[in-house]
Parts: sequence; C-alpha cells; structure tokens
Amino acid sequence: MKGNNRRRVIAELVERGPMHRAELARALSVTRTTTTNVVSDGVASGVLCSAEGLKADVGIGEAPGCLLSVIFQATSTLVLLTRADRTVVHSSRHDLDPATAGERRMEEALGRVTAVLSELRASVSAAYVAVNAQIDSATGDVMASAASRLWGGTNPKAYFERALGCIVVVDNEVRTTGYAQYEAGDRKVQSQLYIHIAYGLGCAQIVDGVSVRGARGGAGEIGHVSIDPRGRPCECGSRGCLMQYVGTHVVDERARVVWGADASTATLVERAGQGDRVAVAIVQSVADELSEALVSALHLLNPEEVVIGGIVAGFDAILAGPVERALKARALPLSVRGLSVRAALPTDIARAGLGVLLSMEDVRASLINRCEQIWNKCHAS
Repeated sequence: MKGNNRRRVIAELVERGPMHRAELARALSVTRTTTTNVVSDGVASGVLCSAEGLKADVGIGEAPGCLLSVIFQATSTLVLLTRADRTVVHSSRHDLDPATAGERRMEEALGRVTAVLSELRASVSAAYVAVNAQIDSATGDVMASAASRLWGGTNPKAYFERALGCIVVVDNEVRTTGYAQYEAGDRKVQSQLYIHIAYGLGCAQIVDGVSVRGARGGAGEIGHVSIDPRGRPCECGSRGCLMQYVGTHVVDERARVVWGADASTATLVERAGQGDRVAVAIVQSVADELSEALVSALHLLNPEEVVIGGIVAGFDAILAGPVERALKARALPLSVRGLSVRAALPTDIARAGLGVLLSMEDVRASLINRCEQIWNKCHAS
C-alpha cells in the first residue's frame, strides 16, 4: 500500500504541480495522516521537497532530474528548466541574428543549460526541443527546404540526446505555440485548431489535451494547401498554395501597392483599425482566402475552436471576425455548430513545451518510474 501511495503522490505532483498536504490528501482521497507520512518519507528519500508545516507546498525535488524546454524561434531562443513538478529553476530568452545557423543555436542553448545544471548539480530527465522548421519527430532530422536552410544537416534530437543522456522529444515551433494557446484559453476545448501566419502558414491541432503531430511530425502544413491549382507558383513546386496569398510577405506587398514602399502588414492592421475602407477590403480578401483552406480543415477535423495567431501584432485580431463569418457561411452546418474563432492570447511558449512533453504517456510514465526508483532505492540501502 505504501508503494502505491508513493506512486500516486508522484503522479499527482507531476500532473498538477506543487500543493500543500491537505490538497494532496483530497486529491488522492486518503487521510491527512497518511499523506503526511508519505510526504515525510519522500522528503527523506530526496524525491520530494517541502518546507515545514501543513500549509507548506509539497513538490518534487531535483534528485529525479529536471525537465528542459528549448524553443528555437526565428530571432530568439527560449530556455526553461524546471523540476519534475514544473517549478521553474531557470528561464531565459536570448535574442539572435535571424541568420544564425541551427548548429550554432544549439551550441549556445546547450552551453546555457549545462552551466545551470552544473550550478544546481542536477541532470535532465526529459527534454522538449522545438525548431522553426519542419522536423521528423521520429528521427530528429530537419527536412531540407528553403524555409529550413539554416537547419540543414542538423539533428536536434540526436544532438541533445548525446549531450544530456535523456529522453528528447522534438517538434516544430508552430505546434508548440498552438499548445500554448490551448493552455491559455478561458475554457479547455475538446478540439482546437491553431493557425500561425508568418512568411508561411502552419497549424496545430490539439485534441483532448494532446498535440496531434502525425506519423512523423508532418501534420499542420496548411500553408501548402492549394486554393487555386492554376494559381501562383510556390517554392514547394506546387501552385496556388495558401502561403502565396495569406503569408505576411504577400500581405506586405499588397500594403505597399496601396500605401507606399514603407508600408507593411502592420500598416494594414493600423489602417483597418481606423476604419479605412481599402484596408477593410484587403482584410476581407485575406479572410476569404484563409477560409478557403480552413473550410476543408473544418470538414476533416471538426474543431470546436479556431485560434489565429502569427508574427504581426493585431493581424489575428482583425482577421478573427471575418474568418468566423466566412467559415459559418461556407462550411457544412455540423462542421461549424458551436464553432468559435478567436485571436491568439499572450502565452508562455517555453512552458507549453513542457505541457506537450508531459501530455505524452510514455514520457510521463518514464518520469514517474524514475522518481519511484530513487525513492525505493533509498529504502533498500
């Protein structure tokens, strides 16, 4: 019975984070005395940590190792180290020249991580690494393309596995951003679709709290859905891809035609906010083009919520309403019943990486097993 309670306590703290003994007792449906005894035992083993007193929070200590989230964005790298209960021990953001190669980015991030681990005398038990490129989630290979040229020849999964000696889950940045939106929402929806508008377009789907990556991490390439087979040529070799109509580089061009060489998507956002009729018409045109691809996504996936985000502040906010109206006018009734479309919220993307990591049953089970083994070893010695 004691062993079962140990595992239940560990699992609860991994799932929900630190809590005081009374909360833990209620969550596990055991007496406070039982909880106090298990916690005292866990603290003695080094697996748990807690200050004195019944109201003090109980958490997981650093003995089982830290969780790591590294998010490589176009112009910065986010690094987050936490205990297994997601209590932060280090968080940093480092701006980079967007031309910095992937190999150099990984070296710099690893240098920061190893310095912190050395100071803490700790290790990493599981890591989540997201890159701003398409990456094979099984092998860790970054797929060669114009969009991922800076990452050519790299394998972030193998690189961090060799350096840290732990489980490493790799993903793309857009899916991480989408999961952050799922966590930030006012209500937890059963199925959410996140659309990220930048030079290209990507999307992320979260179903029942799990990020859908596809067989090899290739899910979500909505930017390469063709909305016109005879349309504009795309760098992927196809024609009429959505990114050639809705990508920020194209919207920048449309803004420059109307407002001059210095105009951009940000100019469009400002003008539309002022009620400029030309700007409003362009926004409607972009919304129609985006909804052209999204209608098919709704028919296939039937999400409860669509979230629009991206790199230009405010662009998502002026698009959300027109896109929702377009989808509800064009999609099958059941596919849009109860559907809401909203703009992205401010989020902590690095923390969301840990959410994705711990949503994976095998990773979570491995972490709980590691904690339990340390605890049991303490009793055996």
